[in-house]
Amino acid sequence: MATSFPIQKLPYLVLNKAVGLMANIERLSLLLTSKKTESLVLSLKFPNDKDHTIYFAEGSCGFMASILVSDHGENATPIKFDCSLRNGAGRNEEMNVIQKWCDVEGDFIKRAQTIYTKIQKLFPVSGLSLRLNNVSTESVERILAAPEFNNWWEVYTSLNIQPDAIKLIMDHASPQRRIVCDSEVKLPIDFCHPKAFDFKVAKYFEATWASLDQLLAIRYADVIGLGQTRLRCDDVNVLLHKFLETGYQMCNELEISVTGGIDVNALTEDLLTFKEEMNAGEMRQMEIEQVEREINEAEQALMAAMAE
Repeated sequence: MATSFPIQKLPYLVLNKAVGLMANIERLSLLLTSKKTESLVLSLKFPNDKDHTIYFAEGSCGFMASILVSDHGENATPIKFDCSLRNGAGRNEEMNVIQKWCDVEGDFIKRAQTIYTKIQKLFPVSGLSLRLNNVSTESVERILAAPEFNNWWEVYTSLNIQPDAIKLIMDHASPQRRIVCDSEVKLPIDFCHPKAFDFKVAKYFEATWASLDQLLAIRYADVIGLGQTRLRCDDVNVLLHKFLETGYQMCNELEISVTGGIDVNALTEDLLTFKEEMNAGEMRQMEIEQVEREINEAEQALMAAMAE
């Protein structure tokens, strides 16, 4: 005769450890067994070790908001929560959709906020990525202003995202965040924002708007990637000299597509000059360190003589 296991009666620390060791789908399945168990599981404390990705999209078929939860660095199929509002046919049946969590009042953004409040308790996030596909400027403003989503580390934009929406994202730039605008995001040539390159990683596949002055102002970025640009080889040469002359790190990696191709000979000469000046700087540093060592040795000899 089968007997049930009284998991609700376990001591808090034991229950917390046991549930914490469960796979994502097992933890979710346990929570859904009853309202009492749901309340109990959501009161537990789990480590912030899950990756969350939220997809927002608008179109003729309706409004999409899907939340994916997966283990950090794991390729396993994520748990998907569908908060979409589709026109006509209704919501598609997706694997791992939890209907009781998704049926809340409000539009697709409000629904995503409501369900994400519980998701963050059940699967604490280590990194939140926002994917914005053909989303209106008003919706982008609401998404970025929502307290539930304010700990994002990456925003990926595609299709018809307006320049004003991109500016709203750039307003939230920080050295810990990433922005990626794919080739379908078209920004006007006169587009400009003071924080466009204030991200840890900034990749703009369509970057005809990026000017040399904007690039010369980059400080302490990790990766800057520019696809189609209006920059020419002379502009790259200016950037190389700026890299050499500054007393701070502009960025660790810079990828630029140059209009009109690259003058390999001129670029090679600049790189050789850059290397020679770097080597000269290293030699000067070695000379300074040698003098410092000689001074230290002289001081030690003098102290020893005085002690005698």
